Amino acid sequence: MLSIPPISKRERKQPLKKSTYKGVWKIIRGLLDPVVAAKVDFTRSAADLEKHIPRENIISRVGGADEWEYKYIEPSADEDALLAHAEKREEILTDRREIAGRFLAATQAWISHLEKGEKEEAAIQQKLRSNSIEALAANYWKLDPYIRSRTLMDRSGVLKPDGTVDLYPDREKTTATATATAATAVETKVIEDTAVAVHPEVVAVAG
Repeated sequence: MLSIPPISKRERKQPLKKSTYKGVWKIIRGLLDPVVAAKVDFTRSAADLEKHIPRENIISRVGGADEWEYKYIEPSADEDALLAHAEKREEILTDRREIAGRFLAATQAWISHLEKGEKEEAAIQQKLRSNSIEALAANYWKLDPYIRSRTLMDRSGVLKPDGTVDLYPDREKTTATATATAATAVETKVIEDTAVAVHPEVVAVAG
């Protein structure tokens, strides 16, 4: 039997050297498909990361421009209140089963028409099948709050109620605020210019 000596606390605290990483990678690389291995790229600086990720999306602590910092958002008391709504959940699940039935029927018909060489009929069933897939996806996000507890991703705005993902929700808020401020400034300027054009004497007296 192979006996492996335990690692001491001192050894566990010591970081691995670059040469160690290279040695391990040489072993792993030989086990991978060449195409897969070629996709692995070790980065050692922000400049290396910028080959794959825009600088504005690289966090500042590793040399990027994104000032993002992790912040835990506490859940609210009623965050998962919809989990208790069994009647509504069953209603959505009933719709889901019906959509799933349509999907299976369209899939079976699609395959059958293909096997018979009936291309036009197969195309129709393929479209119905695609529609069912989209309907299943939309149905899930209606069902989601009734079967899944909210997480930090939901609270932070990364995961939207319709399933879309926004990795930078804070930027969206900042952009929206800046846009609103600019729009207000433009509106104020238009009002001032209109006042000058309509009542120049009032502006002159005020000046």
